[in-house]
Amino acid sequence: MLLQRFRIVFCLFRALHWETEKVIEGDEDGAKALYRRARDINLKADEMKKQFVRELFSMGPILSQREDFYNLVSHIGEIVNSVDGAAFRIAHFHLDEEARAYLNDIYNMSRVLFDQVTALRECIYMLSYNPSQVLTLSERVLEYESRMDELYRKLIVNIFHRDYKPMDLLKVLEIATRLENAADTSEKVLDRLIGILLT
Repeated sequence: MLLQRFRIVFCLFRALHWETEKVIEGDEDGAKALYRRARDINLKADEMKKQFVRELFSMGPILSQREDFYNLVSHIGEIVNSVDGAAFRIAHFHLDEEARAYLNDIYNMSRVLFDQVTALRECIYMLSYNPSQVLTLSERVLEYESRMDELYRKLIVNIFHRDYKPMDLLKVLEIATRLENAADTSEKVLDRLIGILLT
């Protein structure tokens, strides 16, 4: 079930990349069409979370780590919501020429986030098959989170050193902040995984 949720996250990332490319090309209608499909994926993720929670609670006291698993699934849902929020903003914010100059930075941030979530998925996979590898793989998740922080801070410094219209500034920051939040939440997912390993 956890790996299925990560498949949904990957589908959203794909849509986010394609949307960004469409906006860079100037095809806002194409970006909006891609977002509508991504939105359906997000709704499917919500249904999967509900199903997982029902299954989790049906196990009753058999599973001693229910709270950790519930928090794990909730944090994965937060990643989905952050990526969905970024995708919505890319598709629907009318970015002018100056703001579009930052879409390559946004694209790079989403790429690092994708790599981070890929490493996180490997950790979840190893939880079932080779738990001793989770700690080794977790280092990659943290490296990507550090890289994301670096990209985010660089973007913010670049934006604030230019004479920007306030609305354009907010649009770019809204998108970048959603991606940064998803990276931070990925670290929370990792913490929960390690907590499950330790109990």
